Amino acid sequence: MQIIRISLLIAVGLWLGCSEPTEEIATLAKVGTETITADDFSTFAASIPDGMKRGTTPLEATRSLLGSLIDKTLLLTEASTVDLENDPEFLAAIAKEAKSRILNLYQKQEISDKIAISDEELEEHQRATYRHRALRFSGIMLKTKAEAEKTIADLEGGADFHKLATERSVHRETGERGGDSGGYKLLDQTVPTIAENVFPLEVGQISEPTPVPHKGEVHFVIFKVLDEMPVPLDATYESVKEEVFARKRTERITELLAFIEEKYQPQIQDDHMGPLAKLSNATPDDPLVLPEEEGKLPLVSFTGGEITLAEFLIDAKEAHVNPRDFTDPARIKTILERIFIPAHLFMAEAFGFGIDKDPRLAKFLDKRKTSMLLSLLRKRQVDQYIAVSKDEARAFYDANPGKFVPPATTSAAEVLVASDSLAQHVKRLMQEGEDPQALFERYSLREEAAHHNGRLDINAYNQSYFPEIIEVMKELEIGQVGGPVKLKEGYSVFKVLERKQEKSTYNEESERRSHAYVKVDKAKRSYVKYVQSLREKYPVEINEEILQKISAEPKL
Repeated sequence: MQIIRISLLIAVGLWLGCSEPTEEIATLAKVGTETITADDFSTFAASIPDGMKRGTTPLEATRSLLGSLIDKTLLLTEASTVDLENDPEFLAAIAKEAKSRILNLYQKQEISDKIAISDEELEEHQRATYRHRALRFSGIMLKTKAEAEKTIADLEGGADFHKLATERSVHRETGERGGDSGGYKLLDQTVPTIAENVFPLEVGQISEPTPVPHKGEVHFVIFKVLDEMPVPLDATYESVKEEVFARKRTERITELLAFIEEKYQPQIQDDHMGPLAKLSNATPDDPLVLPEEEGKLPLVSFTGGEITLAEFLIDAKEAHVNPRDFTDPARIKTILERIFIPAHLFMAEAFGFGIDKDPRLAKFLDKRKTSMLLSLLRKRQVDQYIAVSKDEARAFYDANPGKFVPPATTSAAEVLVASDSLAQHVKRLMQEGEDPQALFERYSLREEAAHHNGRLDINAYNQSYFPEIIEVMKELEIGQVGGPVKLKEGYSVFKVLERKQEKSTYNEESERRSHAYVKVDKAKRSYVKYVQSLREKYPVEINEEILQKISAEPKL
């Protein structure tokens, strides 16, 4: 396909360059009253990724692409016929896109583009984050923190690190080398929990006990820095620059917010919040609209402008603010101060700089306008008429069992406690066979698992919430106890109960998914029929002579 694409574009270029253009020759196709020129086709073809192009010959590939361009022209012609550009839904959507783009351009101009970073600043940050050194270090891995603390005491008393690593480390691969991990490591190549305990150390110093998963259990490692090598800035440039830029961007935003708040003096009108409470029971599908007179009330006043209740509700809808918050004046004030007021003031500044007239904005909106018109036309003319019955949903479920097999799930009984010593006690009780539910009710701090009686069901959908636990859990067999695993909330101990992956029963959730599958499939087929109907409404003529010419292989 790559050869076909290159040949096609060369052919178009040669034909256009060597021919005397006339209206007849330049017109590749007519769609109703619209024309598609060879230039139009060439531009369209260049915008389509190679993987989406079809055809085993140049003529076949050209005809397929032209068919797609004709379909697009038909749809845009119909959108124009029904005056979709003046539809309130389209106007609201394009206004939202414009606002977002204006803010992006303003933030680029007044924040990102004003951030200057010197090599000295990068080098300073490299040193501050210990990226200026590569370390070689040894480790002694012990099963418990108590063993690790005793080993540290022995080392402080004069014991030889190499000898203790050989005798005591349960990580035999490094233990047989006296704990030497081998090679020099950069900070960004090291596990974060290890890096934060090791890289601040000088050569010869030893670390505090560091929790590290090993064979399904959390062990504790004592590290000793053996040697270091200097690291040039180039080796860590990207990560250092990214962090410095993020810090300076935050500083610039804070500085800019202080400036515009001083300039515009925004004032929240607390006495105008009352009408919002009437919308507190709105569902996500309900419009957030007040009577016209109430909508005009200013919720925020600032120099040169205001934010009315109606404007606030538009912002709230776009930001998915929970309408229940409308009964809480303190919550409304927080939302205004943190999000909506800065956005409105940034917008006022952007207009002051004339960013709304930036050519980049017009170019962006022109491109988005086409895709938004096509999307709204499909929604109005096809999608809203698609209906799926309960029988159709059930039939799809029965015919496609593979689509309703959830990801493999590991279930564990977990107890989360505040201290390592209590976690060790709970672990022993769990290993001795005490009921995990009883242990959960007696000790656990994890409130969000209460309705599952301490049961955690971890799979591909939620494993990112339990990275430390899943790392240990994947090494355990059913019935084994893992932990303690150090988390931000405390220490986790858990027993693996089962691993399963079986077809979901036909319930409310599987019916909803089956309904969605059927609706998508029916919408695709209906959309194809809709486009075919437009070919009957707007006659399509293809100039086969021109099509053959631009499809021909170039003669060398």
